[in-house]
This record gives sequence, structure tokens and C-alpha cells, in this order.
Amino acid sequence: MLKVLLILSLAATLIPGAPALRADPHVPDAVSRCLNFWASDDDPQVVCTAAIEAKGVSSDLLAMVYETRGVAACRAGDQKRGFEDLSKAIQLVPVFPHAFSERSYCNPNDSWTQILADSSEAIRLAPQSPEFYRFRGRLQNWQGHQELALADFDRAIQLDPTNNIFLDDRGVTLFLLGRYAEAAVVFMKVMRLTPGDPYPVLWLHLARLRAHQPDTDEFQAGVRSLSATQWPKPIFDAFQGRRSFRELETASPSAGGDDWKLWACESYFFSAENSLAKGDTGEETLSLLRAAVSFCDPSFNSMLAAKMELGRLGAPEPGALNRPR
Repeated sequence: MLKVLLILSLAATLIPGAPALRADPHVPDAVSRCLNFWASDDDPQVVCTAAIEAKGVSSDLLAMVYETRGVAACRAGDQKRGFEDLSKAIQLVPVFPHAFSERSYCNPNDSWTQILADSSEAIRLAPQSPEFYRFRGRLQNWQGHQELALADFDRAIQLDPTNNIFLDDRGVTLFLLGRYAEAAVVFMKVMRLTPGDPYPVLWLHLARLRAHQPDTDEFQAGVRSLSATQWPKPIFDAFQGRRSFRELETASPSAGGDDWKLWACESYFFSAENSLAKGDTGEETLSLLRAAVSFCDPSFNSMLAAKMELGRLGAPEPGALNRPR
């Protein structure tokens, strides 16, 4: 239901005639099943195709159906199908910002000009929607345009000052720019907004290591928030010298699962950052960064940071990288 409410909320302000949709009891069942597939076991390609083939569906609703099927296809790795469906949604409703924003992440040709144009068009259509600034900022970050990314995150934060996700993106971008003391200030804000979340504490620790600042109190608070067997407790232990960073891999689950990929990603990344904080830019550190890029999901800031660190060090990165979600 969350997905359909999000779409209808956008539609209510941005798609002509759509305000009545939220209260309309006559939305065809096929359309409802498509827009609500996220909360069911339905195959989005099946139920959304049925909605497209249904009779009497308005262009506004049909645009949302195409957008939903397109996003689902893109998430499943079928960028060509996703791009086509999102383009059809835009053709039906040219003022559908969410479709433009999603299409910027689903470009099968990796055309940066079109990717940026789609993301910017979403902002033009909905300039008071902070999420669209965040989406474009993440794309800018992945192109290495950190200053432009920072401007987008700043605008998102202006519109939603206590959003911890926007602040976290800003902190990581400042970190990538080498503005470590400023990044530490932002990570402190994120930590206060998300008590009990260990990751802002880890990023704060990285920033303060690079800025040569102490952070014993905040770091100990992060340690206390985790049980002895809870991830990422082993990373905290390594930073405290209670285990070596080389031992982190043995703390992860069995190889092959998603948990193992996450833990491998973070083990390699934080091991590399610990070495970089000590001034070690040798081959072993580069190997750790490359391993982090190989294991980390493109949506993780650790993947972005590892990629940017390799670029700063003039080292080649492994393989082609996907854009973030």
C-alpha cells in the first residue's frame, strides 16, 4: 500500500485530474493489483500487463501502471523493458516527475546526458520535492561531480532539514571531498537523529580519524549499542584493537549469501579506510578497496567511497559499475 500511496500522493499534485483518484472507489481491480503488487506475491509483469490491457483505464492511471511495471523491470535488471515502460508513462503524462526520476536510473545506454536531463526534469516539475534533489545528487556523486552533488543534497536538506538520509549523503560527499571535519559535524547530526544505528558512528569515526580529532565518547556509545555477536560489532572491535582487521572476514557468515556479501563489503571497506587513515596507500590497501567495489551493492555509500578512493589514488577499479539506487 505504501507504494500506491506514494504514487497517488505525487499524482494528486502533479498529474492533471488526479486528486480524485485517492477517493475514487471505481479504480479498476486490475489497476489496483498492479499498483499494490509490492505488498503481495503478484508478479508485476503479469498484473500490470493485465491492467494495461483492461478497458476504460484513464491515461493518468495507465501512466502509473506503466511507471510501476517499468520500475519493477528495472529493479529486476531489465533496463531496456523498464526504460520503455517509463517512457510510455511520460508519453501519457508528460508532467509525471517520478517517471522522469526513475528513468534516469534505468537508462540502458548509460547516456549521461539523458540521465542528467531526466533527473533535472523531475526537479523542474516538482521543485519542492527533496527526494528528486537527492536522486540527482547521488547520480552526480557517481560521476565524480561531488560539488554538484553537494549542492543538490543541500537543497534537499533545506526542504527537509531533519531527514537523516539526506544528511548522511551530504556527510559522505564532504568525506569524498576531503572535508573531513565538516563531514564529522554532519555525521554527528545523523547519529543524534538515529540513536542506536551503528553506521553513522562508524562514518563519524572515519571522518575524525582523517581530521585527527578524538571521538572516544561517540565511538563507545556505538559499541554499547551492539551485542557481542551483532554486526558490525567486529568492525568496532578492530578499530579498538581488540581484533585485527585481517580477522574480519572470519567474523562473517558462510560464503554465498546476501549477508556474506554485505559483511565482506564492509570488512574490506573499513579495513581499507583504516589503512588510508594511517597513510598506507600501498598495494594491499588498493586490493582491499578493489574487493570492496567488487562486493558492495551499488546503493551503498561504502561502494561509492571505495570507488572514489581508488580514483584519487590513480588506481584502476574492477569491472564496470552499476548506478546507485
